[in-house]
Amino acid sequence: MKKYILALWVVIILISCNGQLNKSRIEINPDHIRREAIKMTDFLTERNCDSFIAFQYPKIIEMFGGRQKAFLAITKSWKNHDADSLKITRITIGEPTKVISYKDELQCTIPQNVVIKSPKVSISVKSTLIAISKDGGNRWYFIDAVGDNIKNIRSTFPNISKELVIPEQTKPEVINEL
Repeated sequence: MKKYILALWVVIILISCNGQLNKSRIEINPDHIRREAIKMTDFLTERNCDSFIAFQYPKIIEMFGGRQKAFLAITKSWKNHDADSLKITRITIGEPTKVISYKDELQCTIPQNVVIKSPKVSISVKSTLIAISKDGGNRWYFIDAVGDNIKNIRSTFPNISKELVIPEQTKPEVINEL
């Protein structure tokens, strides 16, 4: 009888520990998510395409037709920006929202502010990044929700939790007339 009681206690302790581990996985350090988003945006402003692509949500890369086609599309976009004399001069990343566990992923949103300089004006564009981790919060991927509404985002990415709040896109703000 003592063996069965001991075994029952072991099972209860294991279940309790497992519950604590799962709970701690969801309570991710928001500074880690923010640092990962900042790394990604630094790679964008530095035009380090390989490193920037590494932070893109895998389905986005699939939508391009693979990593090489994504690389070519992004570098072509940068050449077009150069031809139009457009340059991202600063990206500011805000604080991540509460992390949600949904469909074997951790998800949250992060506000961002992108400053773009053109020959005549500098503008500020406020938007939202969707941060997604498939490994319990060690590695984070990002989807930029700029110019898109939540309905369209969820139709493209049905794994996005309905609990995520993506604010409505605001109009770009002129911050400097050159």
